[in-house]
Amino acid sequence: MRKIEVIEIEKKVKVLCIKANIVLRSDVACAIQKACRNKKEPPLVRKMLKILMKNAKIAKEESLPICQDTGIAEVFIRIGEQVVITGGNLMGAVNRGIKKAYEESYFGNP
Repeated sequence: MRKIEVIEIEKKVKVLCIKANIVLRSDVACAIQKACRNKKEPPLVRKMLKILMKNAKIAKEESLPICQDTGIAEVFIRIGEQVVITGGNLMGAVNRGIKKAYEESYFGNP
């Protein structure tokens, strides 16, 4: 049986929440770059995609949200049968992790 403290879940959720808001997934970046190189795409489309890539680069370098609207957090958790959560409530840990990510990274502040 594996025991996981809720504080560890909270920390991991915070880190992943921040990463999801400031780092463009590599598969998405590759798809955008491929579309940018596609001469069949209209020039305006390619220009906008290049702007998106530039924005993603700045966001990653400056630890800023990729988009001004950081949306609503949606968390999917997979827990094995032999795992026990200790030290508190799983849902509470997830919510605290998200709250800390938004507060510490200014995602929720205008």
